Amino acid sequence: MGKTNLPLIEATKRNMGKTKLDEIGYWSEIKLDIIKKYAVAYTKIMNKQPHINSYHYIDGFAGPGIHISKNTNEFIPGSPANALKVISSTLMGTRRKCLKSWEKIIRK
Repeated sequence: MGKTNLPLIEATKRNMGKTKLDEIGYWSEIKLDIIKKYAVAYTKIMNKQPHINSYHYIDGFAGPGIHISKNTNEFIPGSPANALKVISSTLMGTRRKCLKSWEKIIRK
């Protein structure tokens, strides 16, 4: 489902003796994918609103940043890790837009 190579996963692997991760079932993996897709869509919509300068996403049931799949025993990023990924990719998109705008200005 939501496999990834986040630095968080590597840090967690190093600390496995110190950290107990939640094992999640397939239904939880589906839920995490739905929340991630929702966050991507929500972020795109909110970023297009000229009158909104900032917004906040709060997940009161987020849990840890990483889980272990009961089905595959692989690391699965949790809601906090997915949210950070959405935010960072959105910021990169914003930077690209700014660079393209500057390129247009410079070329004139």
